[in-house]
Amino acid sequence: MANQINTFYFCTQDYHVIFADKIIKYGYKPVGFLKNRNNYKILNDIFPNVYSFDYHDFLKSNIQYSETYNNLAPVKILDEMNKYFNEYSKILLRQDTYKPSISLDNALRIYNSNIHYWYNFFIEKKIQLTIFEEEPHKSNTYLVYQLSKFMNIKTYMPLRTIWQLGILPISIYEKKNNDELLQDLLNSNKTNNKYADFEKYINSLSKNYDDVMKHHLWNQINEIKEKKINLNFKKLNRLKFLLNFNQYSSDFKTYFSKLENSKENYINYLINKLYKLIFINKLKKNYNRLSKKINLNNFKNKYIYFPLQMQPEKSTLPLAGVFEDSLYTVKFLLKNTPKEFKIIIKEHPTHFIYWRNTTNLMWRSHNFYNKLIDLSDRIILIDKKTDVFQLIDNSIFVSSVGGTVCWEAAVRGKRSINFSRIWFDNCPGVSTIFDEKDILKFINEKLFNKSFDRSEVVNFAKKIFDLGYNSAHGNPEELKHLNISSEKNAEILKDAFISYFQIK
Repeated sequence: MANQINTFYFCTQDYHVIFADKIIKYGYKPVGFLKNRNNYKILNDIFPNVYSFDYHDFLKSNIQYSETYNNLAPVKILDEMNKYFNEYSKILLRQDTYKPSISLDNALRIYNSNIHYWYNFFIEKKIQLTIFEEEPHKSNTYLVYQLSKFMNIKTYMPLRTIWQLGILPISIYEKKNNDELLQDLLNSNKTNNKYADFEKYINSLSKNYDDVMKHHLWNQINEIKEKKINLNFKKLNRLKFLLNFNQYSSDFKTYFSKLENSKENYINYLINKLYKLIFINKLKKNYNRLSKKINLNNFKNKYIYFPLQMQPEKSTLPLAGVFEDSLYTVKFLLKNTPKEFKIIIKEHPTHFIYWRNTTNLMWRSHNFYNKLIDLSDRIILIDKKTDVFQLIDNSIFVSSVGGTVCWEAAVRGKRSINFSRIWFDNCPGVSTIFDEKDILKFINEKLFNKSFDRSEVVNFAKKIFDLGYNSAHGNPEELKHLNISSEKNAEILKDAFISYFQIK
């Protein structure tokens, strides 16, 4: 086929392989794929000759492929990529063992070896497009994404919003709001015949928070409400594959090995899980001891509501930049908001669910909450069971690092400030903060007192909903939740792709 576009898929689900097969007829030739237990079989069946890389080895920078090429990457490439090392090294900590153990030397070496390798791979294989599952937020997906941009290789990814609204197809997440192809798509007057579902969801955001939890935290609601204190055997059943020692693999570092040489086995996994269970239980007890139950009516319009994010997640790292540091962000709020404004802080409920905490625990030390309340007498750590909608409604404004709470606040008519390049960062009622001048403008012009039209918020969401790209992201659990097949999911991804790139 003439004018074929050589494409590398930094994707790991079976439906991505089907998606790749569907767009071949439009000229997109699959050259490479990441592979794992979710897609290796179908990848071998449909594309047995593409270059494939084990996902865990890819993230660990396995030396077997990192030293394949001897050609040096140009100085300008290295100079440009040096700008992203700080972010990369923080993301890399997601793969660390239960205690921080990745050395600076190890991080620098694998960062540079990956730049050399993927620069040469992209040149040799004439890669013209790199496709990602969503905003790249794992170590080496983030690296190859930044490298692709500098090498003028097109990038593409579906951006996850709320599952009721669907995905947004984009090229560069940092420039989403200036993406002309996306704007053309949003303004294309597409319609979705499931408007009743949309209306029901929007209306639920004005009612009871428990109902909204079923939408926004559907896969963890029982644990958040602490309905089950015994082992969840359904979840253990989902992890049955772990019982096969030969099948188990991960991208985590083992304590006494360098990352690229680490081979976490099932025993290591169990030890890490046990340590994390003990750690999180202690963290939870400390939060319960320091947090307060208060009558919000006594604080009406006297506080900023600042819920913490589950960390690490992409909404904070890399999408929030420096604001992924929660302590820094709280200090930033204290410095740049009026002294009479209290700041009520609530921990993200997911942070106390040990099975969700699969990564390094450095984002919350045992004395983290002590550090927060010691910052100022303006800080109030609130009981974790306090109703979120009451906290939103009684606040002066809401503040979050990419939390869905900003979206919820907008629908409820409450202004918010957001510190992340998240899907709703240009939603009416949401002011996205990148630096001091942004927050000072919000405060000095008293934007928090200015009303906005709720219908504009609804219209913002409806434009996304009307695209009709209600697809799953990530593991097969999401397919089950949406009640769609891998084939159907791939078809949705294909429709989004060809519509975005205006392919006829």
